[in-house]
Amino acid sequence: MKIIIALILLFPFRLFSQNSFELLIDKPEAQRAWSMIETGNSYILSVQSLNYNTPGYGTYLTKISKTGKLVDEIQIEPKKNNFLSTMIKIEPDKFITLGCIESDTSDKYDFFVTQYDSSLNELWQKKYYTGKYQIGVGQSIINSEGNIIYSGSVRSTYSGLTTSYIFFCELNANGDTLKTKYISGAPFAGSADIIEKNDSPGYYSLDIGASYSMQMYQFAEYDKQFNFVNNHPIQHGFGNAACIAYDTDTTYLIVGRNSPFSSAETYNLGVLQCDTLHNELKYELYGNADTAHYSGLSDCFSFNRLTLDFYLSGTSNFDIYSYPFQKVPSWILVNNISKNIELNWQKYFGGDANYVNYICHATDDGGVLLINTRYDYNDNFDYDLHILKLNSQGNLPVSVPEISDAKMSELIIYPNPGTAQITVRTASQALGGEFVLCDISGKTVFQTSIKERFTSVSTNALPEGVYVYKYVLNGTVKETGKWVKAKK
Repeated sequence: MKIIIALILLFPFRLFSQNSFELLIDKPEAQRAWSMIETGNSYILSVQSLNYNTPGYGTYLTKISKTGKLVDEIQIEPKKNNFLSTMIKIEPDKFITLGCIESDTSDKYDFFVTQYDSSLNELWQKKYYTGKYQIGVGQSIINSEGNIIYSGSVRSTYSGLTTSYIFFCELNANGDTLKTKYISGAPFAGSADIIEKNDSPGYYSLDIGASYSMQMYQFAEYDKQFNFVNNHPIQHGFGNAACIAYDTDTTYLIVGRNSPFSSAETYNLGVLQCDTLHNELKYELYGNADTAHYSGLSDCFSFNRLTLDFYLSGTSNFDIYSYPFQKVPSWILVNNISKNIELNWQKYFGGDANYVNYICHATDDGGVLLINTRYDYNDNFDYDLHILKLNSQGNLPVSVPEISDAKMSELIIYPNPGTAQITVRTASQALGGEFVLCDISGKTVFQTSIKERFTSVSTNALPEGVYVYKYVLNGTVKETGKWVKAKK
């Protein structure tokens, strides 16, 4: 196992200091994290490990210090096919994991609940027979009675959304099941996120469509026994990889991937604010129609408790059809959004490999932790676990050549290589500068003022070759890079 850690700087922030780092954990197996918690001195991740040469998969708990060092790692026992889809902290130094594990008595899977302390010692483990083949990615909350509510999906066969059911479970803090509910026979195949209603008993759930042509959500209402009560249609095409949360006592947000256009190539990042009568109040997009922007595949959204704003993350230039082995560069995209649903800042990281964002977590110091995969399609077959910790301004102190050639950016250009046209994408906080494109001799071949977040530049008349670009804002060179004009 190869572990590479970036240099670390400390940033003053109110009464806290903010660590920022980049960490790459490179193993022979492919790795991706589906859930995490934060303790007083560490981040603990649930990491799924897959070997594409042999069947099967397993899960590790990976503990990382607040300064970006790998502290500890354990493999989930027993060592058979298992998947931890969610983690929830129940005490400052204790947490519970929920997921599935291959049954001892059949070819199906058991619901799998385990408690650990912050030193990764197992305190207890419980299994519950489901009679199903797999429990999919889910979420968990603690309700007003102090019980754990799990929402997700189960499958009655090995594969296919059409054989998936919505699955709800309520457990006490000791992991004992209080009630479970399977909802089948409906056009929806699982619950992607859940919140407790704050004005009456029951829950709201984001339920996902049961076919690949219908991966859009309904905002469903359930009573405390998980009986379906009502459906509130969601506008703007929100679908797979989205979250819900209250932002005030009387309003809630639906945040994540949506498709307001006509195809997967135009997936976008969006925020929809509604009141508790389900009237739309505000709707904002943070992408554009020529590039697929996909929200973090597990948790794309997190409140910053220090400043009352929130973070929204995803992947720019995401190709759902070739995931997870997309052989084109992509960027991790992180947005800081005000409580008025206005964009404070936007940053990009990547372009040197294929990155996919999974988790966005607002850290206790006011910064943000982004958990991703990195696939170097020129070098190896498997993708590695990649972690960025940014400060509250979205800054990473330094790029580390041993990890990648990537850097935090406020401007990116794509496609790269390109032919007849490129798009210059600029963060809102960096508008007003000059974009300059030069040939290899240093001669300026194109220059324009950047006034919009997305600027199209015609490069049809330029000969093939390597070009250098720079972005100058208020007399300072903010961004530089290379662009390649390819053969048509």
